[in-house]
Amino acid sequence: MQVVGRITPKKLKRPMKPRPSIVVDTACSSSHHAFDYAYRCLRDGIIDTAIVGGLMLDGDPLPFLQYVKSGFLSPDRQCKSFDASGNGFTKAEGGAIFVLQRRRN
Repeated sequence: MQVVGRITPKKLKRPMKPRPSIVVDTACSSSHHAFDYAYRCLRDGIIDTAIVGGLMLDGDPLPFLQYVKSGFLSPDRQCKSFDASGNGFTKAEGGAIFVLQRRRN
């Protein structure tokens, strides 16, 4: 999935005017760091608009099977964060894209 992740920004910008594009890969914190980087570029006047997105997608079933075998996943498939009855964690996938623009002064 890493290769696909690095190709996506270039495909998105093809129909647009040439602009810089980057991929932020910091594992679980990638979306946070990408959003922060875009915010700082907007704040500092480097850019006027940013498209920031993040995605969690498990394309490889092996980690899931390892979680099952190790007993890490909740057998009742319930997320019970900070609850004494918590009995494992649940896996989830999701994604979001934001278009950020600098406020006009």
